[in-house]
Amino acid sequence: MWCVLIDCDNLSEILKASSRLNVDPVELMSISLLTREGLGRVAISKILGYGERKVRKILEELKRGKYTHISEILGLFRKVQVESTLSCRLVFYGYFTKTILESISRYIVNFRDHIIILSRNPHSVEVIGVRIDNRVEYPRLPIEYSKPYVDALVNLQEANGVIVCWRNYRGVLDDAVLLTSLAYLCQSSIQGNK
Repeated sequence: MWCVLIDCDNLSEILKASSRLNVDPVELMSISLLTREGLGRVAISKILGYGERKVRKILEELKRGKYTHISEILGLFRKVQVESTLSCRLVFYGYFTKTILESISRYIVNFRDHIIILSRNPHSVEVIGVRIDNRVEYPRLPIEYSKPYVDALVNLQEANGVIVCWRNYRGVLDDAVLLTSLAYLCQSSIQGNK
C-alpha cells in the first residue's frame, strides 16, 4: 500500500509560513489544527487563550488560500492516544518519513530541547521514542527502562511515527509543539549536513 508521508520539506513550510505571517509557529499550527476540527475564531481563542485579534489575523490568512500546504500537512498528520497505566500520556504521531524518524533518533537531545523550549515547560516530556517498521526505540533510554513504554504500544497498529509520553498533555497545543519541533529539527539537521 502506497502512502504519502510528511517529510522535512513539508515541515519547513510551517516555519516559512509563520515567518511570512510574522506569527509564532506554535500559534499558527495550533490554530490550524483547531480550524480543521471546524471551530471558529471565538472558540479557538478561548481554547488556546490567544487574543481574538491574533486568531482572526491567522484565520484570514489561512482562508485566503496562500497557505494550503499547511492544510495538506495536517491532512497527513495523525495522532493516537494510547491507553496505558504509565504516569504520563502516551501519544503516537504519524505519518513521517524514515528520514525524519532517523533524525529524531540521531538528534534526540536537540529534538527534546525544542519541545521543552516551545512548550515552555522543562518537565513536559517524560520520554520520546520512534517506531520504524514496527520496531520501537527510545533513543538514549536504557532498554530496561524503556520496557514499560514499549509494552504499552503492543496493540498499536500504526507503523512509522513518533512516540511522546507527555507528563501534562495539553492536546492541540502539544500537538502543535511537536510539529514545530520537528520543523526545527529538520532545519537544524539539514544545516548540519551541509
